[in-house]
Amino acid sequence: MTALEARKAVFEKNSNYITKEIYNHFQIKIQEAVSLGRCCCVVKVPTTNSFLIVDVLNLLKSEGFYCHIIPPYCEVYTVTDFCEIEVEW
Repeated sequence: MTALEARKAVFEKNSNYITKEIYNHFQIKIQEAVSLGRCCCVVKVPTTNSFLIVDVLNLLKSEGFYCHIIPPYCEVYTVTDFCEIEVEW
């Protein structure tokens, strides 16, 4: 078993439904960008799931993706805010 396979197995075991949906959302956006011949994509996610997003970003990074958060330009944050994450490969 490789380190990546081990991380994925732990992710599958410890993740809840929402975390898996966020991961799938990232994968769909990545596949769409690849089909268009791009080397990166920007994924918009709600800020209310910040702890879950960190788990997903850690898995994506272990898969070889470069991820960084594009800081929002808001003075006050609300529950309905979104953040954008750029994923490069």
